[in-house]
Amino acid sequence: MIDAPPFGMRLADWAERALIPLSAMAALIFVVIGASRPVWLDEVSSLSFATQNLQGIIVRLQNDTNLPAYYLILHQWIAVFGNSEAAARSLSAIFYLGTIVVVFVTGRFLFSDTRSPFYCAFFYLISVQAIRQAQNIRGYSLMGFVAALSIFFFLRWIRTDSPPGTGGESVFANAIGLVLVNAFGSFTHMWFFFLLGAELLVCAIFAPRKLLRAGGLAAISMLPFALLWFQPFLDQMQNGATASLNSGMPSFHLDAVWLRYACK
Repeated sequence: MIDAPPFGMRLADWAERALIPLSAMAALIFVVIGASRPVWLDEVSSLSFATQNLQGIIVRLQNDTNLPAYYLILHQWIAVFGNSEAAARSLSAIFYLGTIVVVFVTGRFLFSDTRSPFYCAFFYLISVQAIRQAQNIRGYSLMGFVAALSIFFFLRWIRTDSPPGTGGESVFANAIGLVLVNAFGSFTHMWFFFLLGAELLVCAIFAPRKLLRAGGLAAISMLPFALLWFQPFLDQMQNGATASLNSGMPSFHLDAVWLRYACK
């Protein structure tokens, strides 16, 4: 006779099974609660950009610190669904839900079991920062979605090393996906460039044979940004909005890292 599993193990198994539908319900609640609340200052700024025509968006961004991807998408979104608080916020909610899916798929690629991918997606789902940005008319939820896609394609590319004819086609497909996602990501936010640097660093440490190819892919990814936005970017670096932003932020010094740990 086979002994029944201990009660604690059965309870944990039941809780894990219940976690999936409860998480789906929680995700929907997170993106619905507060969707119709009044917009705040930064959200007003986003709507002000997005309600311009395409040329107006580009011209106004040259006097701002933001990049164009989110505002161009939001422009089309509110043209279809309207510019009410709930309608405009739903775009960020969709990017948040999409990122949960990407995190799950990435977990499936990294781990051989079925439990780990669900926990990966669950921890992103309950991230306070992710939930907050899912409820805002801001571009950070989009940046998170594109960053997750970039990590997914990067991991697939760096962990696949097959010659043509024996799986090399998948290496090429992942490289193309990585270039396209990173090229788009360069138009989402300046913080996205830190991810490109992190991917190069990971490649240098764990796959040095691919470092030269990784550098080439990064250069190709940056080409659209250099061709389409380099001059507006230079304008942004010189405008008053950038100076105002920098004046309200403390300067970063490398010795701050040392002092942070030396004072412990």
